[in-house]
Amino acid sequence: MNNLLASVPTTLEEAVTFLDRGGIESDRAKIAIAANSAAIWMERHLARRLVSRTYRTAVAVAGCVIAANSKAIAGAGFAASLKQHDAIVGPGIAPGSRIESVDSDAAATMNNAATAPGDPVTLTAGSEPLVEDGTGKRTLYCSEFPLTELFAARSIANDGTETALDIAGYRLDRKLGLLILTADGFPQGDANVELECRAGYRAPSATERGDDEWATLQWACHRLMLCLFKDQSDKLGRAVSQQIGAASVTLTDFRPPADVVNMLAPFRRGL
Repeated sequence: MNNLLASVPTTLEEAVTFLDRGGIESDRAKIAIAANSAAIWMERHLARRLVSRTYRTAVAVAGCVIAANSKAIAGAGFAASLKQHDAIVGPGIAPGSRIESVDSDAAATMNNAATAPGDPVTLTAGSEPLVEDGTGKRTLYCSEFPLTELFAARSIANDGTETALDIAGYRLDRKLGLLILTADGFPQGDANVELECRAGYRAPSATERGDDEWATLQWACHRLMLCLFKDQSDKLGRAVSQQIGAASVTLTDFRPPADVVNMLAPFRRGL
């Protein structure tokens, strides 16, 4: 199954087109591997997450109907149980899948096609809340950004007691991840605030403007993917010869192109 992880800032179709390998079906698996590897490298290099994710307590969604090789999910109550960019796992779901869109109360679309049919199955949507340090103020800089939507917030006492925070009228600076509560505050502490939210860069679509930075992330991913795909195809890696005494050894070394490193520099935290 050729599927992309939820963290990849492109689609398999766009990646195939970029490499101009659309007519070679056997290359699609290599392209998926290269794109996944490129996205993983980008996030490790920047020590932060990039692609939009939903951070919230996972919920079980019963009565879902999926079909093999289809991205569609049918069911009921999706408006309350699913959120865009939720991680999604369950029988027949391709690894790394997420909810690309909630189309109606009875229909949703995934980023990856299902690997097997299910009629009906129980799927798990969401992952876990985002944990932050309380500031003792009404303001908090979210560790993941851009911050696009807040669903709920709560404080956690030392004994584990949870208290819901009033998020009515909250404001945010999306690009900076600055969250402002107008009716409450964040109790000061370490890892004592949980946010259920959506954060990360979004692709533009017919229904969503997305983020301007998406094009830069996609180009960096494609450029890096090109190098990784060539490594796979040539079976050579990036060879570097080393002389150790009288012996000579050839090691593989991956060095990302300088233009990719420079392109990603503004995405580091604090810039």
